[in-house]
Amino acid sequence: MLNHTKRLLTAASIAAAAAAIAITGTAASMASPQTSSPTTLKLLMHGGSLTTVNVAHAKTFPQTGDELILVQPVYTAADPTQVIGHGYVTSTFVTPKISPPAGLREDVTLVLNQGDIELAGVTTGDPSTLAVTGGTGIYENSSGQATVTTGPGKGNPASVTLTLLR
Repeated sequence: MLNHTKRLLTAASIAAAAAAIAITGTAASMASPQTSSPTTLKLLMHGGSLTTVNVAHAKTFPQTGDELILVQPVYTAADPTQVIGHGYVTSTFVTPKISPPAGLREDVTLVLNQGDIELAGVTTGDPSTLAVTGGTGIYENSSGQATVTTGPGKGNPASVTLTLLR
């Protein structure tokens, strides 16, 4: 059971990390209406809360259609103790496995001081890639992708690299 829980938390870490990928960029780098080259942002995630939803009402979790709901703080890569926003993640199992691969359909909203960012995709391993599907505020009309790598240890740590296009 403990091993199953660790796998569940690893899958959630992928989702949580994806939820935070765009937060470490500076407002100046995103404030211009057009950027001629991609902006690469890096951050770290750890901590937060996780809830599971047994949608399939099966005796074993997870099953296809079951969900993970995660709220996780986002930290700057330069200072992993300073919270710079929060990610709200809903992960739906598209395969009845946790890992490998973690077949999760991810819907992510990053709520930040200067705008929100939306991410979506299906994670199938570690590292995983999610698409930037839009944003508001200084992130308006953003696109691109995020690469998420989970790490060992307490609090579901993850390293995230985001490539933003405008």
